[in-house]
Amino acid sequence: MKERSTTLQVRINPELKESAEAILAELGLSTSQAVSIFLKQIVLTSAIPFRVGLPEPNVRTKEALAEIDAKIAGRLPRQGQTAEELFTDLGI
Repeated sequence: MKERSTTLQVRINPELKESAEAILAELGLSTSQAVSIFLKQIVLTSAIPFRVGLPEPNVRTKEALAEIDAKIAGRLPRQGQTAEELFTDLGI
């Protein structure tokens, strides 16, 4: 008996679709088969089958963030510092 199927319609960037289909063709898979594999893995694992997250900042970005953190830390009021002391530290 043939497995029942349904239609899944999605909007996707045409260049992305073409690039993915070229790779899938090399793997011997159709887009429909690849989507089925993806959905079956979601059902099997109760999760997206790959890491989803923001990209890690590169070394240059990490250094810039650390520099900003250091500058901010130097400009924050010290515990027990009066408003006058803070203004003096800030040069105002």
